[in-house]
Amino acid sequence: MRVTNISPGPRFLHAQGQARLLEPGETAELELSATEAASARQQVEAGVLALAEPPAVAGPRVVHRGFGRHYVVGPGGEVLAGPMSKEGAAAELARLGQEG
Repeated sequence: MRVTNISPGPRFLHAQGQARLLEPGETAELELSATEAASARQQVEAGVLALAEPPAVAGPRVVHRGFGRHYVVGPGGEVLAGPMSKEGAAAELARLGQEG
């Protein structure tokens, strides 16, 4: 589930049993259990989170999937690299961009 924090302050979301801090305006793609997804939907209904559409990009992008795990995924959703840190994923994305 892709969500964006639209509240004025940071929000904690639980993903895979671990807390994930979402700063105002930050978007994250999270793998949620059924209970966690229900909680996120309640926060959407309360107006503090918004469901985010997947970005319309033609090339690879960095995706956050849970606490501290970042992946480089292709346009079809296939994992090209990861898990790694946010910085490592950004470097790998830049490397892939130079190859293509």
